[in-house]
This record gives sequence, structure tokens and C-alpha cells, in this order.
Amino acid sequence: MIFWKGRGLLILLFAVGGFLAGSALNSTTFAVWGGALAVWLFAFTLGKSSQQTLLDPETHQPVILKRSHTLYFLPPIVWAIGFTCLALFVTFAPEEDTGPEASNTAQDLFNKADDLISNQDNGTANGNTPEALKLAQEFSAITKKMRGLIIEQGKDSKFSLSGGDFLTYVHLTPERCLILVHVPGLRKFTSEAKQVMAQTAWLTARKLTRQLNPKPSELALGIRGALIYDRAYIGHLISPEEEPSKGIDQEIKGYDAKKALARFFEATPETAETKPVTKTVDEAPKTPAAESEKSEAPSAPESEKTEPAAAETATPNPTASLPTELREWKDASGRPLRASLVRFVNPEHTVGEFKREDGQLFEVPMGRFSEEDQKFIGTLSVP
Repeated sequence: MIFWKGRGLLILLFAVGGFLAGSALNSTTFAVWGGALAVWLFAFTLGKSSQQTLLDPETHQPVILKRSHTLYFLPPIVWAIGFTCLALFVTFAPEEDTGPEASNTAQDLFNKADDLISNQDNGTANGNTPEALKLAQEFSAITKKMRGLIIEQGKDSKFSLSGGDFLTYVHLTPERCLILVHVPGLRKFTSEAKQVMAQTAWLTARKLTRQLNPKPSELALGIRGALIYDRAYIGHLISPEEEPSKGIDQEIKGYDAKKALARFFEATPETAETKPVTKTVDEAPKTPAAESEKSEAPSAPESEKTEPAAAETATPNPTASLPTELREWKDASGRPLRASLVRFVNPEHTVGEFKREDGQLFEVPMGRFSEEDQKFIGTLSVP
């Protein structure tokens, strides 16, 4: 089926050429504008309609012959307007929100990481720490090799934005590992090939992450093509004996994948614990003077000793309400976090917003806390 008329096919070629030229500036916005301007150029040059007046030899009447150029029955000017509208949308569309009170800093960090895997000008691998960079290098090399072995051999185009490499960025914290990867030629994959590539990348990410020390409890993987993310996996580390699918808690496809991945750049309890303000008294080093004061301190009467112990084991005050006082929370492994629970961010009360001593706000799933803290949360009076 012929879907173009005249020079209509050049509309597509001009759009792709303009897009690639704009991509050289390492920006999706410039890439889309490059495609739009290229189509406008074609519309006013090679794509202009022309007409010729001839004289019918039989009737001696003038006959006007028009020559037009279309793609899918649409003239170049319509395509130019359409690409311009797309460019305006990309330029002025509001940033995707990652939560009720999403941090602009988190979104900015994600955008910067996403730019690092847009083309090979930034190198094949990047990370927020030396250990993350090493993991990114290993992940990129392994996934590229596995693609050739499992899916196709010799299909990596050196003219693609990635130069045929699996451009990778790793964001690593003590409790989280986020891997963003640009798969070259992903849009040309069949649905089955995309699924195989995604599963292979997830297994590779899980294997490499398990070698970290400490091992993060949460793992996320974003798989991106030339422009958008095809899908994202969010899960946790499992033992080698378990089925691979059990480690995936959530699979997000399309534009929602970008939204889900951006939250991994928000402040979390594990990142807060790396700051001095989160250290408790028990973590502070004991000095000889402190030991001496402890030994010289007079002991309390026996009747007074039992009261604090009873208070410690007593059930939390059922009248406590939000926001709570500044207190020490612990996760299932006993790791401490000093913060105040400000509110619940959803009706199910499964995610809470916390505030550290320095005023930083962040969201944490309630299921991460210890059994004792979860019992305390259940007694809170919610306004």
C-alpha cells in the first residue's frame, strides 16, 4: 500500500533528520523542536505544491495540473503544525508529580540521571558513588553480551544515540539500588523480545546487587528506549533458591514507569541515617569519663527502679495523635531513625510522611518498621 504521494515520504526523513540533529544537544526538547523545524523547512521548499497550466489540444481549453506531496494523505503543512504542537507540549508540559508533596529536588536528580543515559557523550556508565559506577559498568557489559546471546547478534547500530552500548546509571544508597538503562534499538524489538530483555536485565541487576555490602533491601530497574521508558520493575532481593518472579513487587509500563522511578531520589530513612543528627546516644562512643560518671552515679531505690522498666514495657498511650513527638523508629533489622510522624499520605495508612530534626520531609512505607513501632502506629489517633 502506497501511503505517500509525490515527495511525501521526505516528510518522515526530514523529521528523523531534525530529531537526530537536535539530539546532539543532549535534550529531548531540542530533539523534538529539531524535527518540527525540519518539517517546516520541507513544507516551504521541496514540499510546496505546484501547478502547471496546459492547453487541451481537442477543446483548446486551459487545463490546470496540480502536483501535491502528502504522507498518509496529509500535506506537509499539517505535519509541520502537528510536530510543532508536540514540541510545545514537551517544552511546557508540567513535570510529573511523584507524590502529594513531591520534592522538586528528587525530580531534578532523576532528570539529570535520565540525561546521562540519553547518548554516549556522557560515557557508557555513571553512578552517584564509586561503588555505583562499578556496578553500572558491570551491568552494561553483561546485558549487552546477553542481548547478543539470547535475542540477536550484531544488531547494535553504531549510529544510534547510545552507539550500540547499554548506557547505564546506578543510584545507590544503603537500602536502595536504582538502575536506569538505555537499551539500543529497543523500539525495534518484538513484544516477546522486549519481555526477554527485561527479564534478563532484572536477573542481572539482582545478581550484581546481591554482591553489595551492605545489601540494599529495595531494587528498581528502569528500561528505556530512545525517548521513553518501556517498563520499570520495582522489587526486593531474594535468595538464589527462590523463583525470579517473586522478587518483583511491581511492574509499571509506559509513561507511569518514569513517575515510579523518580521517587527513588527522594529522601529516605536510610539516607537520613548517614547524617550525624540521626545518631542516638547509644551509638556515641563511650569515653573513660562517661564510664566513671556511670559508676559513680548513686543507684536509685529498688522501688524506683521498677517504675521505668514497667513504663518501657507498657502499651503506648492510646491517645497519642499526629504529628507525633520526635522519637526513634526502627526498621525490621533494628536500624534506627530519629524523626516525627507528621501524617499518613494515603487513606489506607500504609505510607507515612516523616520529618527529621533538620526539617527534611520524606515518605516511608509503614511495613518497613519493626513490630513494636507498627503497634505504636496502630494506636495513633488520626484527625
